[in-house]
Amino acid sequence: MTLTPGTAALAAAGMALVAGLTGLALGLVLRWWKGSRRWWIEGPLVGGAAIGLGGGLGVCGAVLLGGAIRLDPATLVSDPWVVAALLATFSGNVGALVAVRVADGSSIVVLPTMRWFALGVASALATVGFSVAWALLLDARGYVPDAQSIASALNNPQAWIRAGVVAFVVLGAPITEELLFRGWMQALVSRRFGARVGVVLQAMAFAALHVDRLWAIPPLFFIGLVAGWLRYKSGSVLPCIAMHILNNSAALLSL
Repeated sequence: MTLTPGTAALAAAGMALVAGLTGLALGLVLRWWKGSRRWWIEGPLVGGAAIGLGGGLGVCGAVLLGGAIRLDPATLVSDPWVVAALLATFSGNVGALVAVRVADGSSIVVLPTMRWFALGVASALATVGFSVAWALLLDARGYVPDAQSIASALNNPQAWIRAGVVAFVVLGAPITEELLFRGWMQALVSRRFGARVGVVLQAMAFAALHVDRLWAIPPLFFIGLVAGWLRYKSGSVLPCIAMHILNNSAALLSL
């Protein structure tokens, strides 16, 4: 199959359908099984759904879009793999969020006052500053991070792939990650262990799941802490989303 905007749209529709149905099924199980509302049961179930579903959809999508099955850097940054990975990551998170919404029945989006959005902008400056300082420290130590697949994708000759990557980095990833980590995971852990533990544990999980960039775990952990603090103080994920969008936009401009 030749990778075109049409085939990518078809893959997106298929992944969204699978993710939505899987999330619906898991949400109904969580609602029916009352014991699943315990943090140590619901956490692995929903988190595993996001990771497993995204990974499975990514591999299947890459194959259907014409990607070769070879575990080497050149293959993993080829067009079918990049497109499938972005779609699958987004779909996996959405599937997990559907499960949470169906099981809980409550909204995790509350409109805060404007001062919290202003603080979200200030927080983005702090996270960008930390990331720059970390990069300078790595450079001073003589360590040059490997090029990310995102950076390679931004040099793709096809404009629609570049546009899709930008949309994912600037909007898709910030929205779904904030809803999943700060909106759901932090609240889940905080109910059992308190707000401070909830902020720290979700930040650790957020950083740990970016295993493709081990060198970036410290700034990612810092971003998770700042976003978690915003979520705790404001009672909303919207300032966190604003902060995440600005942070990712700055990172994109630096590539």
